[in-house]
Amino acid sequence: PLLFTANGLNTGAANTSHVNGYVVKEGTGNFTYPVGDGTRYQKVDLNLTANAGGMAVKYFGTDASTAPFTTGGSDPVPLVSYNTNEYWDITPGTTASGTVTIFWDGYKDGFSNSAADRHVAHKVGGNWVNEGTIGTGTAAAGSVTSNAISTWSPFAMGSVVSVLPVKWLSVTGNVSANSDAT
Repeated sequence: PLLFTANGLNTGAANTSHVNGYVVKEGTGNFTYPVGDGTRYQKVDLNLTANAGGMAVKYFGTDASTAPFTTGGSDPVPLVSYNTNEYWDITPGTTASGTVTIFWDGYKDGFSNSAADRHVAHKVGGNWVNEGTIGTGTAAAGSVTSNAISTWSPFAMGSVVSVLPVKWLSVTGNVSANSDAT
């Protein structure tokens, strides 16, 4: 893995310049992990209040595997779906606590719903749970930050509402006489 020490800085990450593998950051505070799939930069931010052994992060452009949706996360509203197209493996060296910020930008984004319906999905003990807060931005791009957590495992974008894709095949109309309804 690429190792950033406690005082290390990440600058200049882009689609043409990011890590397709694990990045480890020592220390606390906010850090943007410069991870992606070799084609696209798919950052994730961690704001750690405790980080005893460094935090390892890797982006995967695949499904983190299906599991039931249950309560038990930091937000009591259960998820109804998660993005099956991408996830981030976030693993501490020993113990850590803080928040996770997931970003979406239309690349492998499995949702078309509003930012307000997006939450941080966290796979814990074989279940997907809601780690909370409400996304900001638009359906095309934005972010959502979790509540404070101290357990780590795969994270993805989650949703608390179901959005079904709709594709119009045709629209027809009829002309009718004007009427004055009173």
